[in-house]
Parts: sequence; structure tokens; C-alpha cells
Amino acid sequence: MKASRLQITRLAVAAVLLSAAVLAQSSAAARIRTIPIINVYSHRPVDIYPGGVNASKQRFASAFLWKYPEKEFELIYSAEDTKAFKIHVPYSDLCLMLDFRPGPYKNGTRVIQYSCDANKSAKWWYAKKVIVDAPPGEPQSDYPYMLKFVNRFTGKCLDADNRDGGSPPKAAVLQQWDCFVYSDDWNIGNQLWRDYE
Repeated sequence: MKASRLQITRLAVAAVLLSAAVLAQSSAAARIRTIPIINVYSHRPVDIYPGGVNASKQRFASAFLWKYPEKEFELIYSAEDTKAFKIHVPYSDLCLMLDFRPGPYKNGTRVIQYSCDANKSAKWWYAKKVIVDAPPGEPQSDYPYMLKFVNRFTGKCLDADNRDGGSPPKAAVLQQWDCFVYSDDWNIGNQLWRDYE
């Protein structure tokens, strides 16, 4: 049975519209920013355990503060929510997300690298600009604002494990924690990250 000219035209139009939709979605999803992620107070960059050229390429390896030269991360933005992004580790081709193995996400849940296409809610983050005092001894003019990285699923912040407050030490493991509210909160130095714009 031969298709009519009208049916062929309808099929061709549908194919063009479908191609345009796929192209629009893939181009929106492909918005990527390449950045180092550096703690403002310690000036230490984020790396994957055990750090440097020996950084693990395995799933479940922890993210932590290490030393220069810093690793580059890719913020891969969502097509559905243009403020949300996955933090891709090109070195391992995995993404930073909350460790889902211990159970419910809470304060102290570690940040690990895991498969970027895993169906995990806690792999999405967004950046929030904050205006607070510069780190002790540094000029305010160098810090018109800083960033919090907030987990979209839990609403808690990317945090360097540092119970003493102040500047997080080398090898401080990344976790999530309640976001600081006031500029004199004890853990503000654990949650401020350098601007990437």
C-alpha cells in the first residue's frame, strides 16, 4: 500500500520537529563550565583521594582538599533546570555526589565520585553568591562575593570537614553540612568557595 503525498509530508514534518527538539535538548544539556574548586579560607583546591597524579579513578573515592596544581572540574548544567549542574571529574569521568551508601543524607555525609548517569538525586548542585567578610587578613576588595555550593536534593552545603572552624586543613574531606547563615557562624570557612566567573 502506497503512502499518500500528505502522509509523507506529515512524516517529514514530524521528523524535522523531532530532530529540532532533540538538538535543542542536547545543546542545552551540553552547557559546560571548566573550573577548579578552591576553598576561600585555606586556598586549597578540591582533589580526589589520594590526590595529584595518584588520584583514584574508582567509584566511591572521596573528594578532599589537597594541594596545587589544582584539578579541573566541569560543571555540566541541566537542560531542565539551568541553575543546576553535575560536577564532573574529567580525570575519572565520574561526578561528585553525596555518598548514598550509609542511608539518609545528613550532616557529615561524605562527597564521593560516582557514575554521572546514575539515577541519584544528590548528584545535582547549584551555586549561590554570598557577600560576607573576607577571610582574616585579606582585603575585602578581593572578595566582592563568594560562593556556596548547595546540594539541590538536601539543601545542605558543600563543606570541608573541619570541626575547629577557621581555615580547613590540608586533607579535609568534603561532606555536606547545614549551610551557614551568619557571617560569624563557626563553620563559614568550611563552606566558602572561590568564584569561577
